[in-house]
This record gives sequence, structure tokens and C-alpha cells, in this order.
Amino acid sequence: RPDYVPQTAVMLLSRSAVLFLLFAVLFASYGHLEASWMSGYDAISVNETDASFSLTVSYGLGIHLTNSAYGVHCEGVWFTTKGVSPSLVLEGHKLVNKSDKFGPYTEYVFYWNGLPPMMSFKWITAIRAYLNFSAVIFRQEFPTGCHNMSHVENDTASSGVLEISSAFPTFSLQLPGNIQAVNPLNYLFFSENNVGGTRLGHYWDNQFKGGTRGGLPIVFYGPYISLNDAVVFSPIDSFLESILVTSRTFDGQLAFGINGKMKELPTGYSVTSVAFLSTQGVRGAMRGWGDMLLKMYGKTRLKGDENLALRKLGYATDNGAYYYYNTIPGKTYEETMLEILKYYEESALPISYLQLDSWWYPKSDAPGDGGCLTWEPMASVFPHGMKILNRPLWLHSRYFSPLSPYRKNYKNIVSDSVHPCMLLLEENFYTNIMTSTWLPTEALVVYEQDWMSTPLSRMNVTHSNYSVSNEWLEAMNAGAESAHTWLQWDTAFPSEIMFSVKVNRVSHGSAGPDYQPGNSQWDDGLSNMLFDAVGIKPWKDTFWTTEKQPGCPHHYSHCNGCFEPNPEMQTLLAVLSTGPVTPGDGVGYSNISLLHRTCMSDGTVLKPDRPPLPAYGVFDPSFSSLDWPRVLVAESELASEDHSFTWYYVFAAKMTATYSLTPWPDISVNDSFLNQSLVTVKLASVRVVNGTKVVSFASSKELLEIRITDSNTPLIIEKMMDSTHPSECGQTVPFDYYMLVQRQVNGWVVLGELDKFVPANKQRIVSIEPGDAGNDIVIKITGPPGETVTMSFMPPGPIQRIWVQCTFPAYSQSTRNSTGTFASMRVYCQYNTCSCLK
Repeated sequence: RPDYVPQTAVMLLSRSAVLFLLFAVLFASYGHLEASWMSGYDAISVNETDASFSLTVSYGLGIHLTNSAYGVHCEGVWFTTKGVSPSLVLEGHKLVNKSDKFGPYTEYVFYWNGLPPMMSFKWITAIRAYLNFSAVIFRQEFPTGCHNMSHVENDTASSGVLEISSAFPTFSLQLPGNIQAVNPLNYLFFSENNVGGTRLGHYWDNQFKGGTRGGLPIVFYGPYISLNDAVVFSPIDSFLESILVTSRTFDGQLAFGINGKMKELPTGYSVTSVAFLSTQGVRGAMRGWGDMLLKMYGKTRLKGDENLALRKLGYATDNGAYYYYNTIPGKTYEETMLEILKYYEESALPISYLQLDSWWYPKSDAPGDGGCLTWEPMASVFPHGMKILNRPLWLHSRYFSPLSPYRKNYKNIVSDSVHPCMLLLEENFYTNIMTSTWLPTEALVVYEQDWMSTPLSRMNVTHSNYSVSNEWLEAMNAGAESAHTWLQWDTAFPSEIMFSVKVNRVSHGSAGPDYQPGNSQWDDGLSNMLFDAVGIKPWKDTFWTTEKQPGCPHHYSHCNGCFEPNPEMQTLLAVLSTGPVTPGDGVGYSNISLLHRTCMSDGTVLKPDRPPLPAYGVFDPSFSSLDWPRVLVAESELASEDHSFTWYYVFAAKMTATYSLTPWPDISVNDSFLNQSLVTVKLASVRVVNGTKVVSFASSKELLEIRITDSNTPLIIEKMMDSTHPSECGQTVPFDYYMLVQRQVNGWVVLGELDKFVPANKQRIVSIEPGDAGNDIVIKITGPPGETVTMSFMPPGPIQRIWVQCTFPAYSQSTRNSTGTFASMRVYCQYNTCSCLK
């Protein structure tokens, strides 16, 4: 970074020659210049004549995100750099060299005015490039504010606002020559409520759907040779006000900025976006982008034990559950809930909390309304009140009705459309309802804000006012903090999930559409990436653990009636999600032994640290947005001062072709994995053989398969079916499930509890250390007092498994902490034997 910047400045970046960034900020009267194509350099070039730019990222032959025109709509007029007579005029610029929490940077700042010049209108754009951090920041600033900004008439809140009122940056996506026709640019974008519209696409193939319902973040990757390199583009503030669209105003080019319904912005308002570059593949790029956002807002990722809903097994009554607006015949909801608790107690399966959906509070029956009237239990549902349940509660809330009495007592804003909706904007409101006297003391473990997309779909004011949506979410978070409870955000748009980095009480959110017995709600591997990136846990939703449950709610009949063809897969993916595990079976219908595979004897869920995310090869450009192979990788990590161990859990389903999985790059793109050998254990498999479903599980007594996987001997995941997208309703989904792990201390491998879905995890294993003999190992484990566990190991040398059964000490020798009562013991292994040490 030179002290003196001449007419053309070049700033070298500390990155490999494989991935480079070229910003040519070229000043010419016609408004934009096609990107030059280079390779072998890491540089930002600036030509100080006009403020157009091009971003080039080298993937073999290169990806070019070349700027289109840009501009802003203020005072009822568009000011743009379009055409030969632009109405947006550059008044000046400056170069700034500073540092922030991401390191030293150079920022080019451009000052704009309209033509003819207007005293009431000023606009600033800026491009910031870091010396040692692989990100470029774009900023729009409104030093005089912006009035009469809205210009969109046809876009509705329900369809999503599909046009912008300010545009910077803009991109014309191009590849050099005819490359794009042969190897098109690929992208992944997140969209729709519960992030359920997440898609893979190729170049601009009409799959992209931007606007207020989604489109951000977007990841560009491919097309040549290596899938290591990827670029994540997103806002880093103004999450709820900014959008990415193929803009009608800018001739269909990709444009980022303030949504087109915004009426005005205050003096000094700014909106900032980022292009984050990574050499760790799409999965690594999303994780690195999330690291940046979390660091920016001073947050860390949830560990997974912050609240009861993440730690323990619960029971759900939400949509898809047996008792969703459904009771035991002849019984009230109160009596039904007590019967559920009795059933699981008699089955020796601890249920630590109950999720109660919207059936317990009164709702408006006004036309088009349906909102909550008061957030308190109806006497007809709980004649003796909720305290009779004597359980911690996870309680549902939807949007509030304008007919609610809360409207008179708290700051709010009401829908301006034919669909009534009210947002409460005051912290005290949320604090008061979350600490209501009808609740048992400290019983509310989760406040579930459902229907989060509804205000953004029903209320134009959430798009025309820059502060309303922010006030709503910030007030809710502040109330939860005051009440010492946690939030679940459900049916949220990606913008709301990104907003979670700005608040501290969001625990988890739904990562796909509502579960219904037999539907494909389980297929949420792409959506998981956004939740993992921003540091909250994805919730798989409720599920059934048996196939046939007569008497279920009538609206489940769309899929062969009360039938769930894949209870094993549903249960497995609930555990792998890292979010809450909440079965929703009818009384007498649970597969208790299947649920015991999810947890300790006290209901502590045994789970990985990272949810199942797509393997590296999933993003091969040859796969379509529908036919990508469902090969997902979850991770359990255990780290100490001297050692770090990771167990990888690979889930593969609906395979229409053979998939060859190797440690590098499918498990990790880290170069250290190039020559890694991983011990591979098959944990589960489901197939349909001659019309009969065949289910196989590994156990402490019997293995399905154990082998070594490396670059020369990949794990071959076989073809399972002919097509990935026939109707799944009522159909068995074939899958395989594996654990892969490196050799650990002194050549030993800890395989863990093979009777569980996640055999090795932080909940059970506290530490793994070498013994004093040089060929031994000491493992510290923990569990409820009196619980018996069977731990499996592989000693150094040829493949073989040994196991030991241990019983934890009684209560008198146990330790109680904030998460429960636990005993601990050590397992000592040497040669081909292991023993338990109290």
C-alpha cells in the first residue's frame, strides 16, 4: 500500500495467486467500463477519473462481476450514471488510509450531486479494500438524508418488493469471451420464510429471486477447475432495509441498495455491504463471512448448551405434531398434556420441557386477521392454569391483532393493508408478557416468535419506514434479556436471520418449511448454512418416531393419512441439526428405543457441534438446483490446550448416482487433509428391498462396516434411486449414515457410544489425553449418576474394535451445575483392552 497514490494505484493483497481481486475504479463520463481480465495477481487497481469499478475473482479463467450504472432516487427523481448524459455527477473524491478491527485498509470515497445541482441532495459512495483481510466493503451514505424516495407502485409486500431506491454496488455478471456458455457462473442464494427457498443456480438462469423475501446472502462460485474459491455478497448492516434484485431501473442488472418502497432516510444514514472472498469452498466461505459479521457485532457462536431447549429432550405440539389443534378424545388440552408427561415418565424417557403452539391463547376471528389478542392461556384450554404442568415451557406467539388490548398500553404500529397486523415496539411489553404471573417462576425457556415473515408480507410500513422492523426485533430481544429467556425466530426471512447478529437472545430458528408426516421438510442442508454462519442453531422442527399414528389431525391426510414413512431419518436429522430435539408423537405411539439413541438417560441430547452442511462436491456445476446430491457433513469437536479432535458425520440420501467421498476436499479443503486417512464406521442405513423397508443400525454389539477412507480409497456412496424429485409423499427415503475420524492420541481412535446416533460428542466426552506409557490413552467421560454406557475404541495397528461397559457413580459422588447433575469417570486403554476408573 503506497504512501503516494498516482493516477493508477495498485494495492497488493496477501492472497494466493489462485484467487485474486481486481478493482478498477475508472473515471469516465460514460459511467462504466468492462472489467479487464487478468490472472496471477492479487491486486486492487484504481484509476481516478470516474467511480465505476469491476470486481474480478480468478477461478481458473476468472469470474467478472463488472459494474453496471448506479444511482439513487431522491426528491422524486432518479439520479444515475446511466447513458451518455448521466444525471448523477461526481463532485470529488478522497483516499483514506486507516485501520479497523479487520486490519489496515484503503478506502476510496466519492461525493455525488444531481444534475442540475441540488443543495438538498448529497450522496456518498465508498469502496474499502483491506491489506490483510479478504473482504471489500461498499458503502452508501446520505449526508443530507433522502426524501420522497419511494417510487414502486406495483410491488406488494406480499409478493416482495422487487425494486431498489438506491443502487451501489451494481454488477453485470460476465465471464471472458464465450466461457460463460460452456462453464457458467454458479451461485447459491437464500430466500423465503424459514429460508426454505434456498437455491443453487447457474449464471442467471431465472432461478434467482431477490427482493424483500430473499436473495441475500448470495454466494458466487465456480466455474473452473477448483471449487475452493467463493465470494459471499451481503449487507453488513441495514439487513431489513436493503435488498438485491435484478433491477428494472438498471436494465436487469444485479443491483444492491435500499428497497424501492422506502419513503425517506434520515440525515447521515448509511448502508454497507461486503464481498467476502474465501479459498475454503462454499461452506468455508459462508463460515468465514459469518465470522466477519459476528466479530463486527462483538458476538460469538452459541455453544449449544445455553438453554434447556438446546440441552435436553423436549416435546412439541406445533404444526406436524400429533396434538397440534388435537387432543385425546374426550379430554381437554390440559388433561392431554398431563397424559403426555405421564406416558413418557412411565416409558423412562425424560421430557424436560413442553413446546406449546398457538392453540393455547385467544386469537381474533375478524376477517383476514387471526392475530393473537392476549398472550395468556384460555380458561377452556387450561382450567387450572399452566402451572399445573410443572414443566419448563417453550411458548409460541404469532403476530398480534390490531384488536388486542395491548394496542392501548404499548407503543405499536398497525398494518396499513387489508390484512390486519400489529407490531409491538416496546421492550416493556415483551418483558411483561414473558414474566406474566400465570407463568411458573422461571418456566419460560423459549419465547417462539412465529409468523415472522407476516409483518414483512402484510405491512407496507415495514418497507417504507427505515426503523420499524428494527425497533420490533430489538424490543423483543431486550424484553427476552430482561426476562432471562431465549428466542426462537420462526418463518423468518433471510434478512431477519442475518439481523440476529445484532442481538444476543436468539437461540435457534426453523431452517425449512413446517414438518408434516411424510413430507420433504427434512431436506434443509442448504438452509443450515445460513444459521451456522450467523451463529444460531437450526431447528429441524418436530417429527414422528413411528410410521402409523391413527387419529392424527385431519389436515395431515394429504400424505396417505396419518403415516410417516421415514421416522428413523427424521429422528436422526433432528439430532444432527444441533437445534432442539422435539418429537411430536401421540400417546402410546413413540418408538422409545429410537429416542434413546438421541440422548443420555436424563434426556441430555448427544449431538454434534455443527449441523449437517453440504459436502464440497455438492457444488459441482454439473448438478442442477434440484438434483444436487444430498451428501451432508456434520461435525463434533473436542479441543484442549494440547489436542484437537474432530468426528465427521456424513449423511447421504436420495442418491441418483454414485458419489465418491474423500477426506480432501469433501470433508475439509485444508491442505493437511490431502494425505489423511480416516477411520470410517457405518452407523445406519435404510433401503427398500423387494418392496420391503430394511433398517440397519450399528450398535455396541455389532458393527455394520468399519474401514479406512483416504484419497486412494474413497468412501463410495452408492446410487439409491432413479430420481430425486418424484413426489415423496408416503415414500421411504433411502439413506446411509457414517462417522469418520482421524487417529488420535498414541494411534488410538475413540469411536464412542455406537448405540447413539452421535457416538462421539462434547456432552459425553470431556477430554482425551495420552497416558504415561506412550501406547495408552485416558478418556474422561461424564453422564447422569448410575447410567451405564458402552464405549468403543480402535487400538493402534490393524482395524479392530474393542469396547468397555462402565457405570457412573451414584448421586453421592456426583457434581451439580447449571445444566444438571453429572458424575464423571475415566476410561483407560492400553494394548487391546480398556477399563473403567472411578
